[in-house]
Amino acid sequence: MGGQRSKAVVPLGWSQIRSRPMAYLTIPLVAAFVGWFTNWVSVQMLFYPIQYAGLDFYRKKHVPYGLIGWQGVVPTKALGAP
Repeated sequence: MGGQRSKAVVPLGWSQIRSRPMAYLTIPLVAAFVGWFTNWVSVQMLFYPIQYAGLDFYRKKHVPYGLIGWQGVVPTKALGAP
């Protein structure tokens, strides 16, 4: 019973892909770009900015973020927050 149904589903899936190939090809391309971009942003946030950027109203020592602003995680731990 189940074998007959699954055999019919596979050609239906391939016919949908063949009818709009660009729609299906863009999915891994967009996913790869989003993955690359989030990795790039995370590395930038680890190392930059070296000095605190933002309004330094309140910030705990050795913490990269303040109330309004950011300093890279590595420079915060290496240099120490003011």
